[in-house]
Amino acid sequence: MVKVCILDSCEFCDKEAYFFDYQDVDSLGETYDRYQPCSIGHGSFNQAKWVGLRELADLLGSAIDVEPDIIHTLLKDQIPCDH
Repeated sequence: MVKVCILDSCEFCDKEAYFFDYQDVDSLGETYDRYQPCSIGHGSFNQAKWVGLRELADLLGSAIDVEPDIIHTLLKDQIPCDH
């Protein structure tokens, strides 16, 4: 089976990207918060996800507002039918 790596929304950080780590003190004695990036998305809100060609066709069809069946018909030789 052929799979393609895409970027999907990070499920771990739920679109937070950075998490509170600790408070620190600057040279003037003022406290400020320190944050660390999400360990999965590294602050990008994204994570890598491997998908099969059928799911890729569905994603592409929804991105361009085309019925998934049309994409499947166009790619019927490349995507094995599951039915």
